[in-house]
Amino acid sequence: MESNDRKSPYSGEDQHLLVAIAASLAILLEKTAARATLPRADILEECPQCGLCYDSDSTQCKREGARLVPVILPRLLEGRYNLERRLGRGGMGTVYCASDKLLERLVAVKVIREDLVGSAEAAERFRREARAAASFAHPNVVTVHDFGVASGTRAFLVMEMLEGLTLREKLRSQKRLPTARLLGISRDVCAALTAAHRRHLVHRDLKPENIFLVSTESSEIAKVLDFGVAKFISAYTEQGTVDTAIGAVLGTLRYMSPEQRGGQAAHQAWDLWALAVMTYEMLTGCYPFEDSSFDWLSAGPVVPFTPIAMYVPGAAKKLQGLFEHSFARELSDRHDSAEAFLSELQSAAN
Repeated sequence: MESNDRKSPYSGEDQHLLVAIAASLAILLEKTAARATLPRADILEECPQCGLCYDSDSTQCKREGARLVPVILPRLLEGRYNLERRLGRGGMGTVYCASDKLLERLVAVKVIREDLVGSAEAAERFRREARAAASFAHPNVVTVHDFGVASGTRAFLVMEMLEGLTLREKLRSQKRLPTARLLGISRDVCAALTAAHRRHLVHRDLKPENIFLVSTESSEIAKVLDFGVAKFISAYTEQGTVDTAIGAVLGTLRYMSPEQRGGQAAHQAWDLWALAVMTYEMLTGCYPFEDSSFDWLSAGPVVPFTPIAMYVPGAAKKLQGLFEHSFARELSDRHDSAEAFLSELQSAAN
């Protein structure tokens, strides 16, 4: 009969050693599990419905109850700007409401699309253009407070937080604007362009999405967004790294002048053409040309556009003349400044 008093294959010292090893492994596993639950500094979680931002250890939105979506982006930029909520997305990137922990204020942070800043050279070009934008102060241009490149490729701009809506949103809800409101917006945009062009700054991507209408107690003030950034994007696309489809997403094609479409050197005429297209849209609620690929190579002194009277019966002939002037085929036949355009617009509208 076999004895119940069998000897252990391990000595007492061996057993003590095994216990010590097991304890060490348990501690290591506990630390690894704890690290796995800590927020990652390079990822944030975002609610797909309301846009609220959370640290990476969160899984569900407290407001909507929706499952959060991971975004490869530090929630805290440069140790200072804490992203709180997504405000919107565009061709260039995403805009967040953020808290500036240093100055204890809310700011708007535009995070540029990651694929647009894929190298040290591109990052440096972004810093150069952002620095120029930050140095351009004007009442009708959004103020750029700061800029940077997080994690090597996530370029961002820190701007003043604005309350209101874009001109595009305004046109979607109202379609056509009253003459007084149209003139007010045009005056503000022309003031911004005049100041920029005097500094030899060309926006290059002027469109209703880049005009922000700031609400005040008595009126709205129009501010131009994305000066400098548009130049950075243009430099990127000119290198052939972004295809035509992406260019269309950026929203420039419908507002491009013939010279810009033809790849000529940047000129303030680009902005004046876009200004005329936006003014036509504010007046009629419609795009002036049949489609975004308008026939700008055909013969004739004016690029063909739908007559104003088709949308605004009884419109003054001066308004038709304004757009014939604005959409002249030859650059020398168009307005030579934002001030000249505004002067003719005011005369034609009154």
